[in-house]
Amino acid sequence: MPAYRVGVVAAWVLVALAALAALACLVAVGRLTRPGRRPRRERSRRGPRGR
Repeated sequence: MPAYRVGVVAAWVLVALAALAALACLVAVGRLTRPGRRPRRERSRRGPRGR
């Protein structure tokens, strides 16, 4: 395999890893911000109507 192909493959691997890291960060941020919504929906269902 020529040297330039090694560099191209390495570059694509880095791009793929960066994309996976970005997706992982988005998922982590989404999980941190979204869980608060579920209990609020349950409370809104139970609260005014239940009382």
